[in-house]
Amino acid sequence: MKLLLILFLVLFFIIAPYFLQKLGKKIQLSAILSDVVICFIVGVILGNSQQWWLPNLAKQQTAFSIAETATAASVLFAIPMLLMTSDIRSSVRYAPKFLISFGLCIVAVLVATLFSVYLFPDLPHLGQTAGCMVGVYVGGTPNMVAISYALNAPHDLFVILNSTDVFCSGIFFLFLTSIAKRFYGLFLPAFVPAKIETQQDKQAPLDDILDSLPISVNNRLEETKSASNSFTKEQLAPIGKAVLLAILCILFSVALAMVFPGADGNLNEMLLMIVLSTTSILFSFSPKVQSLQGVYEFAQYLLLIFALAVGFMANFSALAAAAPTYLTFNAILVISLLVLHLIFALIFKIDTDTFIVTATACIFGPPFIGQVCSAIKNKEMLAPGMALGVLGLIIGTYLGIFVASLIGYT
Repeated sequence: MKLLLILFLVLFFIIAPYFLQKLGKKIQLSAILSDVVICFIVGVILGNSQQWWLPNLAKQQTAFSIAETATAASVLFAIPMLLMTSDIRSSVRYAPKFLISFGLCIVAVLVATLFSVYLFPDLPHLGQTAGCMVGVYVGGTPNMVAISYALNAPHDLFVILNSTDVFCSGIFFLFLTSIAKRFYGLFLPAFVPAKIETQQDKQAPLDDILDSLPISVNNRLEETKSASNSFTKEQLAPIGKAVLLAILCILFSVALAMVFPGADGNLNEMLLMIVLSTTSILFSFSPKVQSLQGVYEFAQYLLLIFALAVGFMANFSALAAAAPTYLTFNAILVISLLVLHLIFALIFKIDTDTFIVTATACIFGPPFIGQVCSAIKNKEMLAPGMALGVLGLIIGTYLGIFVASLIGYT
């Protein structure tokens, strides 16, 4: 009976996100909530109703262990597969104003996080919270996942932080896609179309640059068009190769983390994630690895498994009790970083469209660039926005771990 339960739960965590994607698209729920949020909510509902459909305490503990294994496995494979198909060089090819605005947004995230830490010195798991917030607002949810794992953050903490992030950033995203251009236009200069230098120092329109972007970045463009992606037979071989490379990265990272254990003598999870991210980025410099088709979408699917499993492990009563304080922390952080970024933009004379797109790239990441560019009616910003979003995914984990280490965590 126990074996059947284990088999059922393993298959459930692997297959359920696929059907949840399909269902969300069919009933148009995906237009309101992301697939990650849908999977997370379903996980929370199932995990907190175990007393009705799985009354045996021993079986509940088995289910928790399966979910815990699913979170670890999905993270360890998703992170290298996301990073190894990224193109760092395309992220730094664009005009200085894009990089300046993006860099200013990162500075605003760091300062705002430290300000929130100052206001909430007694917040439980303060260092881990700050690190996760830096990771998610410089990169995205994959960075929060990696940082929470690296810092050995409690599963309930990730659930709380992810929930507050969805709420706070969701409100800001509605603002971005509605009146943001008119509002920021009251303070910032208008966008002036210009040519952008490519790597060969030639002038070319951004639409031409977009056509020449590598498959790794174009995959992210496709991700903005649809919340679910179907895998084809042609993608099985590239995904298999990426899985093998991910296994190599994981084995090497685990080996180093065992050779240099943590202070408690156990596996050094922080070192594991740093080495895993670094080795994956090194693989990304290979054009063959970078152009593997379907890998980015597969990695995103692994994150859906993570969301479902971590929601399953969430203690809803603890979430309800702790969420208001963390929500206030997150809200102050987001408001502070947006005000700081606007002040920096005024000082450096960043135009309205560049400000909006670079803020989107930093705070939300690549999947949201297309929607914002459409809202502000500026497709020229699509290519640099996508590229900088990828850059945020690359550096977000490092910055998050650095901030957590600076503040201190246990």
